[in-house]
Amino acid sequence: MRKRALIVALIRIMALAYPEGECFFVRKILESSVYHADDVKGFYSHMMVEFVFFMTMPMPTKEERWVWIDCLAFFRAIYLPVAHSVSRDYPQLCSFVQVNFALSRTVKFWHGEGHFKDVKTDAVLGLKRDVKMTLALDVTGLIELLALPRQLRKDNCYNLKLLKLQTSASLQPNPGVSKTYSDKPDISWLTVAKGNFGLDLTWRPPQKSSWQETFIRNVLTIGIGFVPGVGPILQIMFSVGWTLVSEEDPEAAFELLKNLCPGIDLTEKMIDELQKTATETRNFLPDGWKELNLKTQQQAVKAETTPKPIEAMDAMLPMILQKEVLDATGNGPDKATPAGSPDEGETLVDNPAGELMDAGRSVIGAVESVIPGI
Repeated sequence: MRKRALIVALIRIMALAYPEGECFFVRKILESSVYHADDVKGFYSHMMVEFVFFMTMPMPTKEERWVWIDCLAFFRAIYLPVAHSVSRDYPQLCSFVQVNFALSRTVKFWHGEGHFKDVKTDAVLGLKRDVKMTLALDVTGLIELLALPRQLRKDNCYNLKLLKLQTSASLQPNPGVSKTYSDKPDISWLTVAKGNFGLDLTWRPPQKSSWQETFIRNVLTIGIGFVPGVGPILQIMFSVGWTLVSEEDPEAAFELLKNLCPGIDLTEKMIDELQKTATETRNFLPDGWKELNLKTQQQAVKAETTPKPIEAMDAMLPMILQKEVLDATGNGPDKATPAGSPDEGETLVDNPAGELMDAGRSVIGAVESVIPGI
């Protein structure tokens, strides 16, 4: 009975997030003798690598961008910090964007020799060990891309060359760097799995609160030296982040940030950083993204003469994408069967579950026709 219960628990724990995108951890369990995720600066200044355990390592600065890790062990996943606290309802959770290699498939890695190379990954071990190779990560680019909803990404992180493999012999280490080995940065995989067991998350629209102010302050003061500022805002407050990304002059987003955080003075450096990373993030959107016409905070301000609550863009995004894509491909509700047609059929639905499944397939097919590869 105990063995059966353990198997059931492991199945529940191992529910998957999308392989390239946001994921969540209970913050207090991410702790080692040299890393404490509860500390805001410690959280934003470290990334995590999952082997058969979790190892933390320093984040590069935005100027450095890239990290090189020798493939001396099997990589299961890479986790890059985004939000120290994800919501008022779940203040104990933090979020990362991940690249999960622990899937049985073949991916095309950009190779340092100037071409793409097919690399097989394993569902248990991930990216296989190769002592002659080094894994390179564009950390800044990965956060900017993966903080976007996957439906709005121009392409995946492999095709965009944000990850690449390079022969170790071709890299010149910095002089004075010595090899050291220590298990101090390690965090037990079982500890992380237990701490993440049975969690449920919901999204809320941006509202003025002490939690929001603390979140924005941490992002713009502590996290800004390591994480592109628009990434956390996109993930936690999508309507504000989307305004920053999609508008050439996103004054409404800055005004909203000032209203949410009256105790924070948005400096010229902060505004420049947000505009810079928003512009870089725009490069990762697919061709034709403007045709989706997602409502921004700027448009909401212009359209209304009296103040109203901020629209819950985060909750509405999937429905907006569904409608826009169906309309663009001629599969929307306007494409109805004419009255009196032999195919008009009954008004009542005998099999609602089947109809929902058919609608889901229609949406998936339509999305793939507009934005291939999602």
